[in-house]
Amino acid sequence: MLLDQSVIAGVGNILRNEILFRAGISPERKVKDLTRDELERIADITKDLSEKFLELKMEKKGIKSLLLVYNRYRGSCIKCGSSIKFYMQKPVNRKTFICEKCQR
Repeated sequence: MLLDQSVIAGVGNILRNEILFRAGISPERKVKDLTRDELERIADITKDLSEKFLELKMEKKGIKSLLLVYNRYRGSCIKCGSSIKFYMQKPVNRKTFICEKCQR
């Protein structure tokens, strides 16, 4: 859903990974299986993180300070210390980073 430009424009793969990590939601879950609270959490985080992302871009600053999970597969989760898993998610064939302990 987050990568579907007809649903919400402007959210790319980096933000998708970061939003789902912050929301504690696995990228493998289907939208129809999410609770209303989970959907609202995703919406709130999407708004906040998108604003921060845009602000840094407009200031011509890097976004690395916002990245808690993306490209961190050699490290550990900042929340629980578990390893971050990297894989190419199907069918979108996008880089996916996940803490399997924190994201359900």
